[in-house]
Amino acid sequence: KEEEISIKVKSNAIQSYVSHMIEDGEVSPQEEEELNQAVISLSMKMEMSEESKNALEKLRLVWRINHEELQTIEPDVILQKKELCYYVQKVDWHEPRAVKSSVSYGGLSGRIKIAKGVYYRVGKMGLNVHSTQEMTKIDTGNVYITNKRLIFTGEQKNTSIPFSKILNLQPYKDGIEIIKDSGKSPLLTFVDDVDIFTATLTRAINDSL
Repeated sequence: KEEEISIKVKSNAIQSYVSHMIEDGEVSPQEEEELNQAVISLSMKMEMSEESKNALEKLRLVWRINHEELQTIEPDVILQKKELCYYVQKVDWHEPRAVKSSVSYGGLSGRIKIAKGVYYRVGKMGLNVHSTQEMTKIDTGNVYITNKRLIFTGEQKNTSIPFSKILNLQPYKDGIEIIKDSGKSPLLTFVDDVDIFTATLTRAINDSL
């Protein structure tokens, strides 16, 4: 029983360290080495599922994106002079669109009879169209992160957003909203690696300042 308690205490200590290590969304080589040393000192074995191994590898990659030189790739789009590409991802491109929800009449209600069964409404009609903004899928294609801008090449449209036009980034579990200083702010949705995409875009923007 004492041995079981000891194993549980050691396991909790390791779990606590791991939780602290990954709370900033990245894992440095130093942190990983300290974890390995802690496991050795407690005479334990580090057993990880395939899912945990993949998650740890992604956290290592985020650290490299944040702290090392960004790796370049050769894209299948034409770049500007001295422009470098860091990342490409297939996405669905959404933009806010006004959706009509209802129409109401706000004018006068008086009527003048012209002929049997025919009336003329007095005053200004005053029709009020109520609408809401909804994110609507516009296109599907590839989005590229370079050292200067975000490039999108789709089936229906091609566009780019210079970093100077980006005010903020709003990441979600399955995508990211690019908040611009003017015009429509697109929402890019995709299944995998939102954290990698966000880290790369954030780093590229910061390096361009």
